[in-house]
Amino acid sequence: MTKAEKKMKEVLNPSETKNVNFVEKTNKLIKYVVISETNTNVVNSLVELYNEDRYKARVKYFNSPSNYTKQRLVYFKFPNGNFEFAQFNVKCGISKTNKMYFRETKTSSIGYKNGKLYYTNTNMYRHLTYKLLKSFSNQEEVMYKFIKEFSWIRMFSEHNWISNISFNIIIKHKLYSLTDIKKHVFKLPLPVIDIIINTDFFSHNYFINGGFKYFNEILSNLENITSITPELLNDDNFIDACRMAKILGRKINCKWGSNRLKNEHDAWAKEITNILLESEKEFDLKIKKVYQDFSEFSGYKLLKTNKELLHEGMTMKHCVGTYIDKVNNGYCGIYHIKNYTLELQYFNNELSIVQFKGKFNITAPKELYDEVIYHIERFNKDNEINRNNETLFFADIF
Repeated sequence: MTKAEKKMKEVLNPSETKNVNFVEKTNKLIKYVVISETNTNVVNSLVELYNEDRYKARVKYFNSPSNYTKQRLVYFKFPNGNFEFAQFNVKCGISKTNKMYFRETKTSSIGYKNGKLYYTNTNMYRHLTYKLLKSFSNQEEVMYKFIKEFSWIRMFSEHNWISNISFNIIIKHKLYSLTDIKKHVFKLPLPVIDIIINTDFFSHNYFINGGFKYFNEILSNLENITSITPELLNDDNFIDACRMAKILGRKINCKWGSNRLKNEHDAWAKEITNILLESEKEFDLKIKKVYQDFSEFSGYKLLKTNKELLHEGMTMKHCVGTYIDKVNNGYCGIYHIKNYTLELQYFNNELSIVQFKGKFNITAPKELYDEVIYHIERFNKDNEINRNNETLFFADIF
């Protein structure tokens, strides 16, 4: 068997070769193991036809050249203790001169090198996180290897809110327990941290609003933090009050009850709205297309300018006039519906209600709420059908 034939056999059917191979590279012995392969039958069928009749193989290949690729997951172990799991795309092709070739390209990898855990693909290098580790491959060997080498990774599977923390931060600061991570991230007394992370406020906002950076910005607007309660954090006015406190350079006292928080919230909203009405010229907001589409679909009035939001806040005696940046940055869409103000958010390919309030922040009546939910559900369903049809359309093209 020639060297070329051996190479072809290994690329096509590594199971026919030894499971563990040794490759001499720059005078260092590198051990690698093929963990899994997909789409091998399609490639093998082309090779078999090529061995029988090169002309027929050529016709079959050029009729649909993109079909003859397969994916391979390979584990590499280096002599210095470094290791890597790499995803490869193996392209099988036939040249114009009827010669078969194979091109192997690394598409992504995760591993450990010189004390750092990393993730790479063709476009970037990133510090490895549990979220990236989980998304890289569903092969048990990958997770098993990392947990075997770094046993503290196991706790990440039990606490979803730490899934975006860089593993290198854990190593650098020796944060090998959940308590260490909590103190490092929040820099607060442990009882306060436990109150925060066990609230609906935390679970609802963490993944939508960018994790720890978002929460640390909120916490910077608080005083008497050791007096914080779940009731304050879960209060409907809390998030908006934090945002307005930042704008005005004020502080929220964690000793406040719900009535004091609401009074300060309303006073701050009025102050900001009055200043903006006096000082701002009217301009169109950069509203995300999905919110415009829902307005056309439902017939509900979408507030499209800064002045419309400000007047809505003044008329309805609530803080929507301070939402200009939120709308302009695509975080939400604001609608006026039968003397009530609706805030929608688009997340995970679906619209959902964030707030639906009337004058002085009274809750919208059930019959109107149900009507809006009906339109949202129909819109989301139509939107999903359109996305699926678009996927099928491109599949037909390519």
